[in-house]
Amino acid sequence: MKDSAQPVLRDYLIYAPTLAASIAIIYDVGYFWALNIHYFFFFSLSEHIVFAMQTVPLAIFVLGGVLIVVMLDRNIPYPSDSRRKLGIVGLVSAALAVLITAVFREIWVTICLLSITLVCVSLSPFHNRTFILNFTYLFFGPLCIVLLIGLASGQAQLHPHSSEFRIQIKSEGVYMANLIRAGERGILFSVPTEKAIYFRDWTRVVSVDIQTDEQ
Repeated sequence: MKDSAQPVLRDYLIYAPTLAASIAIIYDVGYFWALNIHYFFFFSLSEHIVFAMQTVPLAIFVLGGVLIVVMLDRNIPYPSDSRRKLGIVGLVSAALAVLITAVFREIWVTICLLSITLVCVSLSPFHNRTFILNFTYLFFGPLCIVLLIGLASGQAQLHPHSSEFRIQIKSEGVYMANLIRAGERGILFSVPTEKAIYFRDWTRVVSVDIQTDEQ
């Protein structure tokens, strides 16, 4: 028999648009945080809105995950052994996430473990099942994970890619670089071999070409 006091699905749907918009902002903050948060202000608000379009698949994935958790929460008996076991799995995943982050600094592994933690804890009997508390788990929890995803994506820009850009800058020469963002004022790019990030305005950019593995 289901708990009649348990929040229904429509209680959560009201915050879906807010969560989707927050995902776009938080991802971009995490992305630039990995590079240097000051670069965030090199681009206008309208440009950040355009950049946010790349987070649409991520937003769909996160919102789908939240929907699945809510549906599972409605259908798993409460309390039950299944929920207690999920709670234990969540605590173990959280401990592993802290350990791996502190020792190995593997962000993507941490993201996976924290995602497991969030799902398990949200379904566990270890908390009062009020809407406010569930809202905290299912709103701020995913946003923390999105922040880490943005951070990991930003850090990846400092590593060589299979396809790089050949960027020619006036009076400087040619850079083999990863193009990070192109805006109204100029371009932001990273040079993995130098472990450096540069911003150059369009008046100094001669050309931007893609250098692929194919010759």
